[in-house]
Amino acid sequence: MNDELKKKLEKLKNINKAKNKNEERENNILLKECIEALHNDGIILDNEEEVLVYNDFKKILIFTPWGIDWEEGKKIKNIKHIQFESELKEICSKDIYYIIWGKGLPIIRCGLNSIINHLDDIKAVEADTWLFSTDYNEIIEFHHEGRITCGQIVF
Repeated sequence: MNDELKKKLEKLKNINKAKNKNEERENNILLKECIEALHNDGIILDNEEEVLVYNDFKKILIFTPWGIDWEEGKKIKNIKHIQFESELKEICSKDIYYIIWGKGLPIIRCGLNSIINHLDDIKAVEADTWLFSTDYNEIIEFHHEGRITCGQIVF
């Protein structure tokens, strides 16, 4: 296969991948409801920014098969386990966070107050949900088993 044909094939693959991604998002009812609930408070990142934030998120933190590796001092300090979502306001020091689910779902930039007000809609989209501060200094994990863990990222 010559180089020109390879480039065309790669371009078609990327177009197909983007189309499938968009269709998957459009058919995700819980995602649609979440976006509607956030209304104008949440901004869906464009594809380029989404890729950058997601790659940084995966590069900065250490992940295990079951979620973030919360071992104190490795990548995170001042780790707090909270029982009630209402405690977030007291613990979080940032105003704006990225809402991150799994790969393939959009990343939304949103204010903490709106996140707290619509947390049930946000967590319904996927079993594991993360709030990643826009300055990359704080992480909050809503684990699929119900745990809520917060911490400051160590650089």
